[in-house]
Amino acid sequence: MSRTDKTDLGIGRIALAGCACALATLLLGAPALRAEEVVLEASDGAMNDDFGQVVALQNGTAAIAAPFRTGAADESGAVYLFARGARAPGVPGAWTEQATAVADDAGLQDRLGIWIDVEADRLVAGAPFYDGLPGNESGAVYSFQRDVPMMSDWGQEERFEEPTLSGGDFFGGALALDGDTLAVGAIGDGTIAPSAGAAYVYRREASAWVLEDKLAPLELQDFAFFGAAVALEGDTLAVGAYLDDGVAIDAGAVYVFERTPPEIAALGGPSWTQIRILTGSMVQPGDNFGFSVALSGDILVVGAPLRDSSPGAGDEIGAIYVFQRDAGGIDNWGEVARRQVDDAVGAARLGWSVAIAGDLAVAGAPFDAAGGVGAGAAYAFRRHVGGIDGWSETARLTAETPLVGEAFGFNVAVFGVDALIGAPGDSTVNGRALLLRPAEPDVVFGDGFENSDPPDVWTVVGAAP
Repeated sequence: MSRTDKTDLGIGRIALAGCACALATLLLGAPALRAEEVVLEASDGAMNDDFGQVVALQNGTAAIAAPFRTGAADESGAVYLFARGARAPGVPGAWTEQATAVADDAGLQDRLGIWIDVEADRLVAGAPFYDGLPGNESGAVYSFQRDVPMMSDWGQEERFEEPTLSGGDFFGGALALDGDTLAVGAIGDGTIAPSAGAAYVYRREASAWVLEDKLAPLELQDFAFFGAAVALEGDTLAVGAYLDDGVAIDAGAVYVFERTPPEIAALGGPSWTQIRILTGSMVQPGDNFGFSVALSGDILVVGAPLRDSSPGAGDEIGAIYVFQRDAGGIDNWGEVARRQVDDAVGAARLGWSVAIAGDLAVAGAPFDAAGGVGAGAAYAFRRHVGGIDGWSETARLTAETPLVGEAFGFNVAVFGVDALIGAPGDSTVNGRALLLRPAEPDVVFGDGFENSDPPDVWTVVGAAP
């Protein structure tokens, strides 16, 4: 794939028009013993809204973006919020659509929701195509608060952009929220080189997001697209630059940063310090390593969706890499696993999206063609299956009746053992997202996860009321 074609992948990862899609369900192994999964759909969905293009999940709240939804303006975008009701013993709580978050100043083709994240009562949504004072498509980020102005509403609390932005920076194309810290990607930033990219880190102070640091490593090259993906947990930030040429043309890289101790930052030093550049073992030209990133504790998962099954094969089945903070030394972030799958069909592009919570990782392969061109799939991996830090595949998730262009796995989110998987190309309902949970494990180890024989059983069993 040419650089131009891959550049198109970075700005929102869109271009799914003309898809035909369907309800997705997988039963792998025996029937599920217990299920608390639903299919989430927009109550007012319309053709080409791309509902499900980006998803976020946290403790009873699911946020699902429809960045091409037309509201106050054409393709202004929106984010739908779903909440799970109270549970009774042995009875799962029902998921219901709670609110739709839209920008107070929604503009033409702002595409709010190209990236989102949710934590506690706060939602952040990027609008990288927003035309701000710095220029067209300079971008903006919107922050929403639950129960504002009324109970169960998600009202806008702030829209912010940086005065130093330029047109075409696409600020807000990637986001990561952790407590009072927010990371924002801007792939078009030209501080180091044209479209080398940058990442901004903010902290919440009183009622505003205040810039803490701007990150633009000197090693970047033109069109590296640093900031295309960001992951944040505690004092660690990972930033993907999937067209980085440091190892090979468009092989990609991930830059890891740590928050600088306050006593050092107070002396005038940077608030965040770069500690590693990760490239993964055996990366090849065009792998797009760093297209997606996810952090949980001391584990980092990185997607390389254009990696071939073998060098030069040209099949683009994709791969994921797993890194551990102290593998090979303190803060070394050594690679502990590289995983591909042997049942992908066509250019599946495993690693287009990744998510992790604890010892469960889920990766999307939205262009898998087992059920038809672009029907898609997702895969679950467990940390200690197949040995210590084995990170073995335990389930393949795909459509019960796959349809062409469904793009199941276009984006994924994990919280606890629940996985939320977007299928934005499902034209039967204008896109939807699938919430899945594995069945009750029948073999449990000390870490709480079952072994791989039998494999995980995941189900989708109904629609949200």
